[in-house]
Amino acid sequence: QGYETHLIEKTDKLGGILNDLTTIAPDGADAKVIRNKMVKQVEDAGVHIHKSTTISTISGAVGNYSVTLSDGVTFEVGAIVLAYGASYYKPESFGYGKAKNVCTNLDLDADINRKEKNITFLNCVGSRFDDKGCSRYCCTTTMHQALELREKIGRAHV
Repeated sequence: QGYETHLIEKTDKLGGILNDLTTIAPDGADAKVIRNKMVKQVEDAGVHIHKSTTISTISGAVGNYSVTLSDGVTFEVGAIVLAYGASYYKPESFGYGKAKNVCTNLDLDADINRKEKNITFLNCVGSRFDDKGCSRYCCTTTMHQALELREKIGRAHV
């Protein structure tokens, strides 16, 4: 649309949780390839990317904001879109963090070459409390990981 755009990222690389995944369900697409393609699209669109920084102050009114970043950069914008990303859920139940054979989908994605022959998936752990709701990640990812484990391990009971 031709609007000058600034993207402020608090870490040193774009992509968020996508940086921590190896594959994306349901088709097993390579997460790094998807991430790199998306970053290239942002760069090719001429977006001003500010990495390893945060917003210090915002002043002004609708259509006329002044933004100052933690690294001292200041610019004027007409609108602000806040996309604060996601955070990992670390359960406190089912032995997570205590038993070495209990992990989350994200943990399993990083260690998909496990050798256990009996594997049980529990979905919705913690998501049905405190109005958190469905993440829309677990079910599809679980099916993808179960099939991948069956393929890698052979006669695994999943």
